[in-house]
Amino acid sequence: MGGNEILVSRDWPRVLGFLGLDAAAYGDFQTLEEIFRFVRSSSYFHPDIYLLQNRNHVSRIRDKKRKTYMLFLEWCEQQPVSAPFVFGEKDSYLERIVAQWPHLRQDIDAANAEAMRIRDFRSRFNGERVARLCGKTGKALGEQMQHSRNGYSGPGDFVSFVLAATDAELDACIRGTLISG
Repeated sequence: MGGNEILVSRDWPRVLGFLGLDAAAYGDFQTLEEIFRFVRSSSYFHPDIYLLQNRNHVSRIRDKKRKTYMLFLEWCEQQPVSAPFVFGEKDSYLERIVAQWPHLRQDIDAANAEAMRIRDFRSRFNGERVARLCGKTGKALGEQMQHSRNGYSGPGDFVSFVLAATDAELDACIRGTLISG
């Protein structure tokens, strides 16, 4: 697992049930239409979430090239849903998910704490601050920022230093590692 990925469960039938899908109906699909009907059978199905204009740029470019994805969009257009699921705010589902998988609370709290730590780090060590102290821009600024990090045994050590240092100590570190030129 990397980044902010959290394993919810490896219990496929339980996950399918949670998503409003019939686990017994899963598998042994003979045609794409059987797969499409299975996906649509979820009580949470709403075709609009799959529309290319509702995808982020990277997903839109990638999905446009995927034949099966585009066939699914065509199929959805031909098979209108009379009462699609209406989604609420994403956070509104969290307690229901945690109630089903209580181990997630600790993982979510740890991920949120790490996200706050990174946010705090970025608010203290960023291009604006380094540019103000060294007067560099563009590629030279990026090189300077990397050079400031290089004196530490690992990224975690540098993050810890930045978060613990006073403003004066952080500025001195940045100035002390200035690349000439």
